[in-house]
This record gives sequence, C-alpha cells and structure tokens, in this order.
Amino acid sequence: MKLAWLLLAAVPAWAHVMSMSSGDLTVDGARAHYLLRMPLYEITHVSNPDQTLLEHIRFIGARMVKHECHSETAGGSYLCSADYEWPAPVERIDVECTFHSVTVPNHVHLLRAEMGGKRDEAIFDLSFTRATLRFRPPTKAEIAITQGGAGIVLALGGAVQVLFLAALVLAARSRRELLALAGMFLAGQIACVLIMPHTTWQPAARFVEAAAALTVAYLSTMRSDFHPPSCLIVSRSMPTMTHWHAQ
Repeated sequence: MKLAWLLLAAVPAWAHVMSMSSGDLTVDGARAHYLLRMPLYEITHVSNPDQTLLEHIRFIGARMVKHECHSETAGGSYLCSADYEWPAPVERIDVECTFHSVTVPNHVHLLRAEMGGKRDEAIFDLSFTRATLRFRPPTKAEIAITQGGAGIVLALGGAVQVLFLAALVLAARSRRELLALAGMFLAGQIACVLIMPHTTWQPAARFVEAAAALTVAYLSTMRSDFHPPSCLIVSRSMPTMTHWHAQ
C-alpha cells in the first residue's frame, strides 16, 4: 500500500523522465561554430527561443557574431546554429550552460566538441553548469571524481530517481532480497557502461520512460504474494535511463 501511494504521488514526474538536448562545437583557431538540437516539446513554454536558448550557453571569452534558429518539424527538433570568435586562437574552452533554467530542472545537455582532429565532450545539468574542454583524454582521477560525483547527484536529483530507489528498498522482503536487488541493479549499470559505447543503438526518450515506469510498477508487485524473479527486469530496464544521456 505504501508503494502504491508513492507511485501515485510521482505520476506527474513521468512526463520529464528524460529531458535532453545535444550540441556540436567545431573549433578552428579563434573561431567556432555551434549547432544546438533541442526537442520541440521542451521549449513550448519558452518565449523567443531563438534568443533565449543561446543566452543560456556561453563559451567564455568568445563573442557571438551571428546566429540562426528554426524548427525542424519532421525531426521534432528546434535547431540553432551560431558562430563565435575569440581574440586569439584557443587551446581549451571554458563553457557555462544553464538550459535547465529555461526548460525543466532535470534537463541534460550533451556537448561534443572538435578542434584540429581532437575531440572532447561535456555534460551539463542542474548540478554541473560549468566545464572545460581540454581536447585531451581525461586522467583516471578526473574520470573517477567527475563521474562519481555526477552519479551521486543524478541518483538523488529528481523525484523519479528517488522513487526508483524507494521502490527498490520497499520491494525487498528481507535484507538478503535487498542485497540481491541492489546487486542486480549495479550489475546492470556496469553492463550498460561496458556495452553501450560499442553499439549504435540510441533508445527514444519515450522508450526509456516506459522502461522506467515498467520497472517501478513491477517492483510494486513484489509486495504481494506474486513474487516473480524481478531481478532480471531491474537490471535490464533501469541502466538505460541513467546512462543513455552519456552516449
């Protein structure tokens, strides 16, 4: 019964389980070209998106020389392109992105960048609004600190994430079952991290939302006498939601 009330309370949150945009930055000396792809449904409430969106991403030290935005109805996206200039050629770029303040609080922006054949990327959300593009592979320490911190923040950063963790705890009938569920969940996360970079599959946002909803609903059945082996569903459904944005 407790889990049922928890599910009902979190229904409004499912509308934005996945809120994501992407951008590509191509740097050539002191100039750069930026292309933003934002889902149309994320900006229905945004006034003057052609101005507002680009005001919420800054490449420190650069000035915008021109920009253009338009809707791509066929792809369900809103596209913005902009050209920037620095006073001198750059080797690293500091970026500030606050798209979450004009879309939804759990919005994630994936920025990919290229300069002279070297690539880098950064992920921005409510907790990580600034990043530096160094165009070199990050060290192991940088990866551990950045990804570890981001994982903790994302795990507790929204109603849906908290709902899943609560469902995981409430579904277990004993400490042994809780450890089994948590172990299968972590195994699924690890498998996703190892496998997804080697695939070209990019699940649609609606699919991820449905998988997350199915997982929580399935866990709720574990409070009844019907107790199927749900570890498989836990491990296969949830990793997509937490790691898809990083691809």
